[in-house]
Amino acid sequence: MTRNNRIPTNTLINGEKRAKPIDVPEIFKVLSPMIRRRLYHFAIHPNDQEDLCQDVLVRLYCAFKKFDFTDDTPIEHYVNRVIKNVKNDYIRKKCYGNQRQEMLVNEFIVNYQN
Repeated sequence: MTRNNRIPTNTLINGEKRAKPIDVPEIFKVLSPMIRRRLYHFAIHPNDQEDLCQDVLVRLYCAFKKFDFTDDTPIEHYVNRVIKNVKNDYIRKKCYGNQRQEMLVNEFIVNYQN
């Protein structure tokens, strides 16, 4: 995201920071296109990209309850980390599934030859 599209999380009133209410659906509307772009990868099946996007949004929703919006760290950093973890989990799960399937096939080949 560019600096112009940053999500405003607090306002400066009379020289002091006051947190304004966070509109989570509005944040998700802004973040969803970025999440979809980041999930576009040749190793991720297009049908799974939407599922992963929803997984990212669920994780963010749970994390926003604990997120400190008054901190200077942009939300985008946290979102990028969540996206990276979701992608790694997906690829790890996919590799494990392929290895397991290959082991099952080899086991049946050995049993069949006996």
